[in-house]
Amino acid sequence: MAHEWSAGWGSAWPRDRLLTTPEVQQSYDVAGEWDYVVVLVTSNMHECRELVERLFLDEPGVKRFVTLPVFEAVKVGMDIPVRRAAGR
Repeated sequence: MAHEWSAGWGSAWPRDRLLTTPEVQQSYDVAGEWDYVVVLVTSNMHECRELVERLFLDEPGVKRFVTLPVFEAVKVGMDIPVRRAAGR
């Protein structure tokens, strides 16, 4: 889910709410067309709709958001491959 929010908000909004919502698995403050990318997990679309309403619809600073349901997780991981320097 990507969303854009108004810069007029206090900086605490998305961070505090996203950090305290268990269904939010990942959240990124990004550059470009969108301000945040939020990865959330629910059991079904009904729960997703309720969560989206709770997180975004009642917030006056949210200008727009896009929901992208996942049909299949092709690859999941957060490991960062780091190569050791030669000789170590």
